[in-house]
Amino acid sequence: MHRTFHRKIRLVAGDGHASGDLADDAHHFRVRITHDGSHVTSVEGEAVRHPWTTCPEATGPLRAVAGMALSRDCAAIGAHTQARANCTHLFDLAGFVVAHAASGRTERLYHCVVDGPPDEPARATLHRDGELLFDLAVRQEGGAPHLYGTAPFEGVSIYGGFLQWAREHLDPDAAEAAIMMRRAIMIAGVRHFDLDQLTRAPEAQVIRGQCYTYREGVAEHATRVLGSRRNFGTTHETMLDPDA
Repeated sequence: MHRTFHRKIRLVAGDGHASGDLADDAHHFRVRITHDGSHVTSVEGEAVRHPWTTCPEATGPLRAVAGMALSRDCAAIGAHTQARANCTHLFDLAGFVVAHAASGRTERLYHCVVDGPPDEPARATLHRDGELLFDLAVRQEGGAPHLYGTAPFEGVSIYGGFLQWAREHLDPDAAEAAIMMRRAIMIAGVRHFDLDQLTRAPEAQVIRGQCYTYREGVAEHATRVLGSRRNFGTTHETMLDPDA
């Protein structure tokens, strides 16, 4: 099965608050924060559409983000609370929302597309506010996806220290976009198989322990939400609708 993977993230901010929506084939999550101009004062997460019955429980650990300092660095959230105690996507989104609040911007829209058949190089593009920012080839080398196309990405692995690499080689805005694209590439493999063939989280051994649902003590009672995956190959305009 081959189809194109789409992921969109919309960030919105106002006086003392910010929010974000993240949607792709397998997920739709929402995060809202309030802040006092220097620190996050409250965090709320929402699992609008999710692959496992336990995903909504991860809105609890996400509240630990409250108290962190506002930062333009979208990965700064990792120094405040543990990523693996959280839903990967809620955690990522919270980092983007905090960075958006710190930037002083009002609204921003990202759209990442990953396309390519199994076992062949893929193409990954990222548009920000309608403008093409990255257009890269993704090749598997040594068991890890590597990026090719334009400097400074030539030959860079998306694993093994990519966050630090982005911080050192890119300005905060470009680093945010690159980190966002990295996650989309990591998740995009979902386009090649039917998630509804799984019934319980422990069957996905390759990602055991990587996020809230796959933690020991949680995975054992996580069951598949059948029919939660979407195909946005030709209808991506509706991805961020409230109930998409």
